[in-house]
Amino acid sequence: MTAAEAEGGGPALRLTDWSLGRAGHGDVVLEGRCHGHPAHADGMRVRTSRVVEVAPADGGLVVKTRDSTYRLAYRDHIAHRFGDLGLLELVGGFGSLGSTVAGIAGSVGDATRRRAIDEACRLSRLVGRRGGTWAAIELDPSDAHLFKQLACSVDGEMRHLARGGEVVSLGTIVDSVTLAVDPDDRSLDCGYLVLSPGHVMFDKLPSLPGPVFIVNSGDRPVEADLPGGRLAVGPGEARLATGPAPAEGMDAMVARSQEEASARAIAALRGRLLGLAETEGEGP
Repeated sequence: MTAAEAEGGGPALRLTDWSLGRAGHGDVVLEGRCHGHPAHADGMRVRTSRVVEVAPADGGLVVKTRDSTYRLAYRDHIAHRFGDLGLLELVGGFGSLGSTVAGIAGSVGDATRRRAIDEACRLSRLVGRRGGTWAAIELDPSDAHLFKQLACSVDGEMRHLARGGEVVSLGTIVDSVTLAVDPDDRSLDCGYLVLSPGHVMFDKLPSLPGPVFIVNSGDRPVEADLPGGRLAVGPGEARLATGPAPAEGMDAMVARSQEEASARAIAALRGRLLGLAETEGEGP
């Protein structure tokens, strides 16, 4: 199957931050952010139906599932999951590609490293830092997890880059998600909890001897509750996030945020009830 044949029924959908997985019945499936699907919001995280064919494409693969066709760029693979590429061997006809899993994994590794450098340079420009020691946490309000990626520079060297979907796993309603960027350097760890759409609370920021920035790459504002207070970050903005030591613990921060959310909901309900009462009082 060529890329052109794969797209014979229409243009292929694009999948980013992708990886391969196994469904409960053992079938190989794709996971990632879908772009161009008429029934899903752009960038929505999806798990596809069963993978049935794989074809080479320029800089990536075209993968046909039972229901759709997807174009996958090597650079958009979730880099730390190289082991998932071995699942390609379970797809019928994979041997006819003339490729090996090792060869594809090598191409994926080269492409994702180049992407990491590109993204790190972009964040460097956004926060106005070209050297020194700093960290930037990029948020995307269109994603339910909000976290997009975290980049760090240590003495001018870009050492780490964590991307959304790569390290995020959901906790319970009261547990923050810990982003363990480097198991050998816990000073880079970051802990956060999504309180509501566009509202995130950080109970732990990277403890580098330099500034930490919050970057909003979306088209809607976000609010970040930080150890030193609340920070509003507008679309396209990068704001300094580092502050004093937390004055309250995790439970107190959650309770305060929940109380504020309840107060806003009550105020909105009171406004609607008053509006209805005024409408009924006007008469015919």
